[in-house]
Amino acid sequence: MKTKQIVFIALLLLAIGGFIFSGNFKSDPIQPRKAPQMAKQEKHNHPPTSLLPTVTEVTLAVKTTKGELLNSITLKVGEVKALADAPYQLSVKEFHSHWNYDGGPINISFGEVNPAIKVHVLANDSLLFYQWAFKNMPFFGEEGSAHQMTKSDSKDLVFTLLEYKGFKIPGGGS
Repeated sequence: MKTKQIVFIALLLLAIGGFIFSGNFKSDPIQPRKAPQMAKQEKHNHPPTSLLPTVTEVTLAVKTTKGELLNSITLKVGEVKALADAPYQLSVKEFHSHWNYDGGPINISFGEVNPAIKVHVLANDSLLFYQWAFKNMPFFGEEGSAHQMTKSDSKDLVFTLLEYKGFKIPGGGS
């Protein structure tokens, strides 16, 4: 009986040692594991970003980064309009029907998969920052997820694309 216990403990220690030294276990959980390098894809299978779909009008939900929900606002693309609840003006440009990020915002396809529009926030007709408003990701950037995609670190508004009208694909489709 004692021999069986010694053999069992020896096998258990070998198994634990094998697991630790296999690389599947790190004693420092904060230390990231090295991921295999992916080959960089040189050619992308998406339309050039210069060919963006267009919309005529959008409705945005507006929220401060402190969590205060402001009145929604409807804007025509290119118009500058005062925000009723804050000392800013808003303008919208660059509608993407299938927004993605590849070193910068790109439109992967003309399918309405991930609709987004770039919202410019102005004060006294001067651009303070811009933020993307997504239909499928309410208040994107609220917790810093879009920090690198804004012009300024001083943003204090986030948006949701509630609705858009007049969707047109370059070349006449809709």
